[in-house]
Order: sequence, then structure tokens, then C-alpha cells
Amino acid sequence: MRFLEGRQVLSKVLGIDVDYEGFDYSENVVNTVIRDFPGSNIKQADMTTFKPDKQYDLVILIGGLHHLPDYFEQNIETIRTCLNPGGYFINFEPTHSNFFIKGIRDYIYNKNRIFDAETERDFDLDEYNNAITGRGFALKDQIHAGLLAYVLYYNPDAFPFLNVGSKTLVDSCFSLDKIFFRNFIGKALSFATLSLFQKEG
Repeated sequence: MRFLEGRQVLSKVLGIDVDYEGFDYSENVVNTVIRDFPGSNIKQADMTTFKPDKQYDLVILIGGLHHLPDYFEQNIETIRTCLNPGGYFINFEPTHSNFFIKGIRDYIYNKNRIFDAETERDFDLDEYNNAITGRGFALKDQIHAGLLAYVLYYNPDAFPFLNVGSKTLVDSCFSLDKIFFRNFIGKALSFATLSLFQKEG
């Protein structure tokens, strides 16, 4: 099973036991995961109506908030409710830090049929950070990961003409990107951000 590949290390060496569960809005996605990974603890659920019945030490959400921009504040509150005090929230979302990057993405959203310009939108990075930290979270770390490798390889269904080259080329692009992950150049050019927040209290 590919999930929690380091689980044995955590359990046997550090004495940390790990349980996980997940959900997705798409029944097709859930059924595919269950088929490919029997025994996976995953279910279908709607983020906008999800009512947690327990708390967790960690919540990971990859590219989910921008699909529900009208529910952004509500969903952040749901995530906060899901976490134990001091728990962590890892989130990867499309973002922009200037009108140039925003203009490029708006054009793509309107011209590429794989995107839904009516329901999807990227976040202004400062507004995104302020909205989350204003709801009981502290920003602990952030990298501007939406650079060359992201543009070329992250959305192969949307941009198949960019998805070319060997694994070596992908690794080279990513190695170049890492130079700019945490500086102002990366922030200015990035189309997405990977963030680590911690619930306060």
C-alpha cells in the first residue's frame, strides 16, 4: 500500500501510531481508490456539509478550496473544528501575488474547457493567508511551488502539449524551482502555494 509508506518507522522506531481517513466529493474517485487500494479508509462526502464527529492531529487538503470559493470561510472553519489544539493543516492551492500571474490564469480558466471559470478561482496569496490566520491559525511555513515544473507537468490533462520530456527533465525543473521556493522571486512568479498552518490554542 502506498499510503503512509513510513508508518513502520513511526510505529516501531518512534512509538507513534498513525490512523488516517479521507474523503472526496466524487464517488468515482472514492470507488477507484477502494478498488486499487483495498482496505483504504476513504468515503464520499461534501465539504460544504461535512460535520466532523472527531478531531485530528493533521488535515491535508490538496487543491480543494479553490473549487468552492463561495464556501472558503465556511470550509476553513470546518477544518479548524476538525483539528485538535495545536494540530496542523497542510494545503496546496492555486494562488497569485500580482496581476500578471492572475491575468494569465484568468485567461486559461476562460479558454480551457477542462476548467470551470464560473466555480474555480485562484486566491490572492495575501488575502488567502490573512483569511486563514484570522480564523485561529498560525502560518508556520510556506513555499511557492507553482513554478516551472508545476506549469509544465502538474496538469497534463489540461496542457498535454507541455507534458513532454523525461523524468530527468522533470527532476531538473524541480531542482531549479527549489532555488526560488522561499524568496520574493518565487512568490512573484508562482501559480500555486504549499502552506503549513497550525491551529492556535
